[in-house]
Amino acid sequence: MVIKVQEMPEYQPGRGYSKDDWDAVFDKPPMSKEEMEAASPFKEAFSDLAAKIDKVIAARGRQDR
Repeated sequence: MVIKVQEMPEYQPGRGYSKDDWDAVFDKPPMSKEEMEAASPFKEAFSDLAAKIDKVIAARGRQDR
């Protein structure tokens, strides 16, 4: 599944977040190669959540469409 991300160049009210929230994250630079390499995989960083997700997927089956 490919998800297209549409970047919004400016704040638009009524989308579930405040102007302060927008300002806090909008101008963050992308992660560097070193930061990406130092990051933990999801299953390591959130092992309890990953186990629950795996359990739900196993119980209902994958929903690829």
